Amino acid sequence: MNREIAEHFVDLVTRTLPKHADIVRADQDGDLRLVIDWRLGTDPRRTNKRSKSIELRISEEAISDYVNSDEQRRRSADANLTKHLKGKLASFDAEHKAPPEVVPPRERWIVSSGIINT
Repeated sequence: MNREIAEHFVDLVTRTLPKHADIVRADQDGDLRLVIDWRLGTDPRRTNKRSKSIELRISEEAISDYVNSDEQRRRSADANLTKHLKGKLASFDAEHKAPPEVVPPRERWIVSSGIINT
C-alpha cells in the first residue's frame, strides 16, 4: 500500500469525523483499515459511557486506482470520499438514537474504488 496516499486518506477521514474521535489504524489484507470510536455525552447521568464505533476500510483497489490517477481525479476522489463519509455519518447518527444503556454494535463501512474514483 502506498504509505503517502494512506496517510492522506487518514487525514481526510480525521477531518471529517467528530473532533473527539479515537482513530486506530489497523491495516488488513492490503486495505487501509481504521477502527474509529467516540464517546457520547448525551446522557447527563452517564456522560461519556456510550460510544459509537465504526470499522472503516478503504479497499486496496481504491487506493491503487487513486495512486494511478491524475491530480484532477484525485481532487474529485477526495471530495467523493468526504461526501460519502458525511452521508454515512448523518444516517449513522439518525440510526443510533437508542436508550443510553444500549451500546450499538460496531458498523463496518467499506469504501470501494467505485465510490470514490468515479
